[in-house]
Amino acid sequence: MWSAIRACMIVCSTIASSVVASVKSEVMMMDMNNAPPLRTYEPGERFDAEYDDNLVPPDFRHNPLIEAMAPDGTEAGVLKTLLHRPTYDPRHRFIEDPMKRIHLIDSVTRFFMPLPKTWELATLFSRAIRQGYVSRNPLYRLPAGELRAMMEGCDPSVTIPRIHDEDVRTFAAIGSSGIGKSTNVYRILCLQPQVIMHTIYRNGVRLDLVQVVYLKIDCPKDRSLKSLGEAFFRAVDELLGTNYYGEWAKGKTEGHMIIGMGVVARIINLGTLVLDEIQFLAETNRGNLNEVLNFLTILVNKAKIPIVFVGTHKAHKILGTKTRLARRSCGFGDFEWDQIEKGPDWDLFLRALWRYNYLAEDWPTLPPKDISDVLWHETQGVTDFVVKVFLQAQIRAIHAKNEIMTPHLIETVSIDRLRMARPLLLALQSGDANMLQEIDDIDPIALQLFQQRALEEIRTVQREAKARTTDNGGVDGVGSDEASAVTQTSPVFQRSPQATGTHDVTATVSDAPRRPRSQRAKADVGERRVRRPVSPKP
Repeated sequence: MWSAIRACMIVCSTIASSVVASVKSEVMMMDMNNAPPLRTYEPGERFDAEYDDNLVPPDFRHNPLIEAMAPDGTEAGVLKTLLHRPTYDPRHRFIEDPMKRIHLIDSVTRFFMPLPKTWELATLFSRAIRQGYVSRNPLYRLPAGELRAMMEGCDPSVTIPRIHDEDVRTFAAIGSSGIGKSTNVYRILCLQPQVIMHTIYRNGVRLDLVQVVYLKIDCPKDRSLKSLGEAFFRAVDELLGTNYYGEWAKGKTEGHMIIGMGVVARIINLGTLVLDEIQFLAETNRGNLNEVLNFLTILVNKAKIPIVFVGTHKAHKILGTKTRLARRSCGFGDFEWDQIEKGPDWDLFLRALWRYNYLAEDWPTLPPKDISDVLWHETQGVTDFVVKVFLQAQIRAIHAKNEIMTPHLIETVSIDRLRMARPLLLALQSGDANMLQEIDDIDPIALQLFQQRALEEIRTVQREAKARTTDNGGVDGVGSDEASAVTQTSPVFQRSPQATGTHDVTATVSDAPRRPRSQRAKADVGERRVRRPVSPKP
């Protein structure tokens, strides 16, 4: 009796959690729809400074670098601004030409759904940049006469305090490959103008300075610190039209470049330096790793600006080894960008993606629970995997001419197309931090490659079916229904027992289409070679 009551309580708790998650996702979508969007800025654009003197924190007032920045928005406003929904027309589901529908599916790869953790990351960037500017107020460098002239007409109680903050606070955004770190960082940075030109401040005070709010560079794959320094100067020169590369990098040592990076960062009033793909610098031997640690530590000390480290779990080898660098990298708290867990965030993401249906069969308004569960299980909530598997499942259904989304179809597609990502998925399932640190970076999944392979597989099956029909004395050709039946018996649409240990459905030899005679002969020779017994050693 007690076991039955306990089971009933568990079921009720599960249902209640599901209802609460659904309500939270609905509330979040309503807030986003009602919030006013913010302005976004293209990277590299230059804007003349416009100063906002109604800032609440006293340390932010009378600081041109902070007053010229774009204001912070609300959580709903930021999420609505960052949201990108490709254009969708339900009538496109019934287009007869399958390739046209596949091209429409391509456009969905640009879908971006921000989540509450995106808002948390946006607040970290805002805090880091503004707090970094507090102790670098350019008014400190003005002559006393100009400073007094600027303060004329202001409240006598208002002063410009000199704040000496030598402890530069940075942070790191670490997460698995494909989780959306770089995409979120890029979109968040676009909430601020990258280059702001200052000429005249209040009361005619002339500033004549340039402000680069952020600079984002990718760490080199060759693991070279010299290449990292050169990338910094090239990025600044490309942005401002300067020649700092020739002055500080060309033919210079790494130590000289570190000093130059600090000098240039102060000249251009750099708000933050974002080092993406920081794990590349961790893939080196122990001796070079110490050089990397020393380089980054000195860079933080010399530049005196917040540096944001973005990378996979391998970056822990750098950020968690050196005590001073580890302390600096968690100045605003550690930010682990994990996969989407089941709950409100997952429901919010999947509901926004679910509307992009290009299958002709009836489609439920909300994603069914069985499809939601299997899609999360097969992708572990990695956003890049979720979108690509969801879209590739539709492409496969279109080619198979059944046009029905089923859990089995999602399982089959994920097994066939996520083989390279299987170690990462297993590590995420186990939750082993050490295993995650050993996972190599995974390149983004190319949907075009999926399409090309699917087309080749379909055409091969149709040609072989046509050849068999001709050999058997039948009609020279094959109808679409027969091609569809043959296609669904292709090994492409069957599950492989080697791909996962949780499925026992296998594709037998009899299910596969018959290969041409020349290929069968080569395969037989190969099998005989493999199966040839090895003579025992005397």
